[in-house]
Amino acid sequence: MAGNKKQKGKKPLQAPEGKNEKQLPVEEKAHRKNASAGLLGNRYFPAIFSIAVIAVIIAGAFAIWSMNAPQVLVLNDFTPADTGLPHVAKIILLYSKDCVDCENDNSFLNLLEENKIAYARQKIEINSEDGKKLVSIIQPRRIPLVILDAKSLDSTMAIKTQGGSDTLKSVLDDYYVRSEQVIKWQDSYIIPEISFDERPHIEMLLDANTCGSKQKIQADLFTDPYCAPCALATASLGEAKAQYADFIDFNYNFFPIDARRMLFQWEQISPVANYSICASRQGRLEEFQAVVYKYYCAPDQNSLDLNSLQHCSESPNFHFPVPQEKLNEAIAFAGIDKTELGNCLEQIEKDKPLMISTGKGYGIAEVPQVVLNCRFVTHAENLKNGLCAVNPSLQGCIKP
Repeated sequence: MAGNKKQKGKKPLQAPEGKNEKQLPVEEKAHRKNASAGLLGNRYFPAIFSIAVIAVIIAGAFAIWSMNAPQVLVLNDFTPADTGLPHVAKIILLYSKDCVDCENDNSFLNLLEENKIAYARQKIEINSEDGKKLVSIIQPRRIPLVILDAKSLDSTMAIKTQGGSDTLKSVLDDYYVRSEQVIKWQDSYIIPEISFDERPHIEMLLDANTCGSKQKIQADLFTDPYCAPCALATASLGEAKAQYADFIDFNYNFFPIDARRMLFQWEQISPVANYSICASRQGRLEEFQAVVYKYYCAPDQNSLDLNSLQHCSESPNFHFPVPQEKLNEAIAFAGIDKTELGNCLEQIEKDKPLMISTGKGYGIAEVPQVVLNCRFVTHAENLKNGLCAVNPSLQGCIKP
């Protein structure tokens, strides 16, 4: 994954030295949170979507589906691809041409290819006649979306799992039963993008009004300063922001997920989020985080870089509130204007409820996520690819 590589061409920010902390042990995957993984152990989007199906409403604020479930869905009505051969999964891929190349970067199809499962794919664009019918029937919130003919599955279709291997049908049933991330309906599985390949992907919201433009992309980061993946994303996110600074209108939005689970009073937890918002509004977020995340994740390191941040959850300071003296040190190191900071702190108490309600409206269920032009959603470490999906003509983007 791109976020795990060292950043090139940019020296890490030097943060003040720590004080007498012991060297932390190494655990290669400690930075990846997985609260509710299925058999494949997803890193990025576990329990991303709650699903409302006919006569069954899954409670939760982050439902990917509307409350109107499909009434009739027969794959053959939409001419799915079919080779006529046995052991071939029949698939419809619902996509939008507005999400550049998204239909060619689908983790479920990657999963089939990696496990050498043959499939026949029919691509249906949402604005085509069949596409409009499918959207009206399924009413998905995000695309691309895979519709799989369950009758085309058989016992020869095996998937490698953490425990060895299992049939594709069993794997999909596991996602359906355990985390409701897949809809099992009539003779079909309806499969959203849930990062089967453990890499970030780009999705497009169907029920959101657009904002920004290709020339000035609005990038809304939804994050929680107390989550380990959020710390890890900070370096790669900062590099993408710097590379495309002239094309981005960047907004830092507090979306408390890990912070809500911390066993401390909110007055102890919230200052680091408040200062992060204000630091971002002054264009000093990366400098501010250089001190905060050095204390929080890697107190024995001298700089803010990916190697030091990927062991965040091993830190003795992890999931304890960042103390005020360390926040003051971060403010000084970042060169934040204190008068402007004071004005910002008064304003953000009014702004934070809107940040949280907006994130819920986008269906954000895990952080750090970035929403581009109010329409495209991806992991914060994938910001560059997201920007390129919105505007492929940006320098450094690979043209589709």
